[in-house]
Amino acid sequence: MNTNWNSTLYDEHHHFVSDYGQSLVTLLQSQKGEHILDLGCGTGDLTQKIAETGAIVKGVDHSPSMIQKAASKYPNLTFEVGHACQLEDVSTYDAIFSNAVFHWIQEQDSLTSSIAKAMKTNGRLVVEFGGKGNVEKLREALSEALEHFELLEQKNKLPDWYFPSVSEYTTVLEAHQLTVTFAKLYHRVTPLIGEDGLRNWYKMFTPAVFDSLDLEQQEFVFSYIEKKLKNSLYDTVQNVWNIDYVRLLVIAFK
Repeated sequence: MNTNWNSTLYDEHHHFVSDYGQSLVTLLQSQKGEHILDLGCGTGDLTQKIAETGAIVKGVDHSPSMIQKAASKYPNLTFEVGHACQLEDVSTYDAIFSNAVFHWIQEQDSLTSSIAKAMKTNGRLVVEFGGKGNVEKLREALSEALEHFELLEQKNKLPDWYFPSVSEYTTVLEAHQLTVTFAKLYHRVTPLIGEDGLRNWYKMFTPAVFDSLDLEQQEFVFSYIEKKLKNSLYDTVQNVWNIDYVRLLVIAFK
């Protein structure tokens, strides 16, 4: 799981992550006085939204840069660097909330065990992340470009995302005695503003690949991808890249 997130790039060009997550905060239905964990809180925007409901919320993220940014933006809230699979809290939270995080974690049994341990009895999990088929065109185009330019070392650095189906993920939760009450896989076309929107997405979410390329190599790869995807994903009228997001939304109880 990547910990070297560029928090400035995240806030400036990928604010859609927290913007779309606001509907998930509504589904959380947090109440005044409830203890809630925002797991993978990023730069804290949704943590703040949850706190505005009167809940007692803590934000945890594996990235020190994200936590530093969150703490500077919202100094009155509690933020900690931590790993989702190694939560130290026991029977602490009325709810665990997570937006756009779990697809970065392959150790799903460890993650779910950690979550279940941290939740109170009758506590709830409200989570949304990438599901089966998520950003499939972007993944295929990047892999193809790296092969084309024989950048095999960089291809080995492609993220090992976890994009499960409904049945696959609910089976994991149920194996840890969490009862799923709602699960939905849905398509959500997501616009990236400007001609450089696609490049910024790759820089943000596949940094291990592009940080290891020099500027000339980056230009070759980006140009190849843009040429391949422009007809299907780029809206010349609106000047946006429409990305093929597929999200998995789940609510479960302990």
